[in-house]
Amino acid sequence: MSQNVKKCAIVVGVLAVCTLMAVPLSAQAGVPYSSACNVELTQQLNTCNFASVPRNKRLVIQEFDASGVVLTGMRPLSLFINNTASGSASFTYTYLSSDGGFDYLATNQPTTVYVDGGSTPTCNVLVPSNPSGQYGCGINGILVNP
Repeated sequence: MSQNVKKCAIVVGVLAVCTLMAVPLSAQAGVPYSSACNVELTQQLNTCNFASVPRNKRLVIQEFDASGVVLTGMRPLSLFINNTASGSASFTYTYLSSDGGFDYLATNQPTTVYVDGGSTPTCNVLVPSNPSGQYGCGINGILVNP
């Protein structure tokens, strides 16, 4: 049995990314976790930190959201979460539009990624040389006992 749950993340200013997902009732026994961070694209590899996972818990990331504004043609080479139990998890983005010399990109992807207690997951955006722009990342999930 499952229940529909609406999850939203506000990333890069006013863009809100939402999804309606079915969450098994058994998974709802955990403590909800949501964290977001923003990163200015000033170098080739750009990183921001999500909230740390408490030492006595394990994070199950159920959704990854992101939005970015980059110079036209300077789209990310890679978009990933680091410091997971398996090392890293990569995600794709969707091109939305271009305006005023900038490309607008978004990601809204259900996932199952584990992060061990005591770790700080990070959002990482790898871009070509001479970057300019910003990216916002968000994760939603539950904290469970290990």
